[in-house]
Amino acid sequence: MRASALRRGTIILLLFAIPTTLVSVSRGFQGDWQPLFSLQLVLLVVLFFNAALRNQLSPAVLGRVLITVCVIVALAGIYTFGAMAAAGHWFMAIAIFLIGMLYRLRTVLVSTVSLLAAMLIIAWLHLQGTISPAITPAEFAVAQSSWLVELMCAAVFIAIVLPTLRNFVEANQRWMSDYEQRREKIAHLAMHDELTGLPILHSVKDRLSMACDRSQRTGELLAVLFIDLDGFKELNDSYGHAAGDACLQAVAARLNDRLRQQDTASRSGGDEFVVILENVSGESTAAGVAQELIELIGQPIEFEQHQLQIGASIGVALCPGSGENAQSLLRNADIAMYRSKRAGRNGFVFAEVDTSHEGVQQSGSSEGDTAAKFPPVEQSSMLTHLRETVVNRCILVLTAMISVTVIANFWRITHNEIAPNLGFILTALAVCWALFLGRRYISLRVKTALTSSIGLLIALPGLFLVGLPGPAVGWGLAASLFLVGIFYERRICKILVIGVPLAIIMAGIGFVFDFFTLRVDVNEQAIHPSRWLVFILSAMAYSGMVLAAWWQYGKTTAHLINESTAQMAELVKLANVDALTGLPLLRLAADRLEMACIRAKRANSRAALFAIDLDGFKDINDTFGHEAGNHCLCEVARRLSACLRNTDTTARIGGDEFLVILDGVYEFEQVSTAAKQLIKEIALPMDFGGDQFSVSASIGIAIFPDHGTETDQLRQRADAAMYIAKRAGKNNFQFAALDWPVISSIKS
Repeated sequence: MRASALRRGTIILLLFAIPTTLVSVSRGFQGDWQPLFSLQLVLLVVLFFNAALRNQLSPAVLGRVLITVCVIVALAGIYTFGAMAAAGHWFMAIAIFLIGMLYRLRTVLVSTVSLLAAMLIIAWLHLQGTISPAITPAEFAVAQSSWLVELMCAAVFIAIVLPTLRNFVEANQRWMSDYEQRREKIAHLAMHDELTGLPILHSVKDRLSMACDRSQRTGELLAVLFIDLDGFKELNDSYGHAAGDACLQAVAARLNDRLRQQDTASRSGGDEFVVILENVSGESTAAGVAQELIELIGQPIEFEQHQLQIGASIGVALCPGSGENAQSLLRNADIAMYRSKRAGRNGFVFAEVDTSHEGVQQSGSSEGDTAAKFPPVEQSSMLTHLRETVVNRCILVLTAMISVTVIANFWRITHNEIAPNLGFILTALAVCWALFLGRRYISLRVKTALTSSIGLLIALPGLFLVGLPGPAVGWGLAASLFLVGIFYERRICKILVIGVPLAIIMAGIGFVFDFFTLRVDVNEQAIHPSRWLVFILSAMAYSGMVLAAWWQYGKTTAHLINESTAQMAELVKLANVDALTGLPLLRLAADRLEMACIRAKRANSRAALFAIDLDGFKDINDTFGHEAGNHCLCEVARRLSACLRNTDTTARIGGDEFLVILDGVYEFEQVSTAAKQLIKEIALPMDFGGDQFSVSASIGIAIFPDHGTETDQLRQRADAAMYIAKRAGKNNFQFAALDWPVISSIKS
């Protein structure tokens, strides 16, 4: 964006410099050659080469050249013509704008102070009589060429500043919008199951806790239903993981369709779901809902011309009665669900009276932590806060500068001199103080409109009363154009783009053809201290507003870029890494398997894929609770990673199932040794909260290229081999057979 703005600025300045230099050269050939004309020729050559090489030069070089040209033109104009130089304020305004856009705050402050100091030195030289204007101020005020230069300088400012501002502001708005969309996506991924779209159990625990408090306060019943799908493992074995995914999605949709808006359905992991029913009229109502859900889940599911059939075992816990808090309710509903499975499945069982056995806090990563990093904030509120801050800073600067300007004008009055624009300046001061004192109570729209109008309130009357020698004319117009460019849409900007040059043309015609009369002695004005003071104060007001706006927008942009980088990393992590174990998910594992096969083919080696299913994991969940189950999964993930090389991959693909990819193996014996080591490590006892338990592993192995050359083929054959190992007695491994058919494509 900045590079394109600088290239456009180079072309605009060149187009302005060519006719101006030609006019100067023609005057020089007529015997009126001035040193300024030589400077114009040099700058024209610099701009020409800058424009010719603009696509090859870096933005930093382009920016330095443009700033240098603008500063030279501005200071040379002020030195030659005094405070009445049209190019003085306009090109100084462009230079300050470019400096603020391209550099950091410290550099901007030093540069701005240096420019203002240079203006003070030139002013002092004029006031001391060391230098004098190259043309009589009275002649300058009514010369057609002077008004033409003023008009062209205003056009250059408009052409460079307004498009750049609009592009910058719109880019900020796009970044804010993208930033908010990513925040919403991160919050959704962190708190919802990607497959079914249901909230994860962690995200609804707070809702369950609040529901328990309401239940105890009002006496209304609260029911928690813990649902486990019957026959889901067999379905996965027979039809593949794609069928299992379709089954889970269908169950989630049916739960959402049946439940009321005030109820909650969540997926707790694998083939388990939790339903929270608030304001239950009695135990019979909870039983009716449980039975209805069993019938809904038991309905056939269509998948690739197959009729899939599953059942559901449900444990029901009531508050009060079966638990007084979220932890005990979930635990007792879980225990009741396992009692239902042992009683014959496809039914429901109510939990017994609360045993008050509190579970241990969940180990591993918390999905809620991710959402907490990026709390939801509306994009409009971010933009409003940014604009509010910028407007308040501009009001502060304007109030201070105009207050001093009023003092300078009263100083002139005390010396029996005329201050023709004093009434409008006093009006602007009153508006500024009203905005400053009421900035917390006045709406942003009103503050923005009035702040943008203050420059016009000072500049336009001065333009028609005093003409070009009006010390705040150019600065006031530049300030208003700048603020409108920041705060308003292109339509409003276009009105000012037409209105400002039109006002200059009308005032110029009026003074050149004596329709308007100068209200002051222009020759005396040119060297009066108060005029130079107002000129410097106007420059300081413009500089302060530009710096305040650029600094706040730059600060916001830097914040958005940093946060966006963190968000992208978080999105990648959430999409590809399991939040509980920290292992890659199936999507990332599939990509790594494909790359491992490509490397094996190139190196004439092998790649091995292990499909691992934990034996006895359900019993741990049943006996010790889900927190112990989560600890078990994290410990298994740690042991798998510790046994493998850095070049290998361990992934969790859901529930208690893992994938291992061995990269760069050559012999089957090497793969067998690795499988035996993994089984041995997984079977070691685990300790959680003083409880001892252990699991074993059934492993199916597929080798590239012996058992298949496609990643889907390898995954299916390793999965089928794993189920053979389970049926053969568990705690063992099995190699895939070459003649096994591919059942169906497994989605990653």
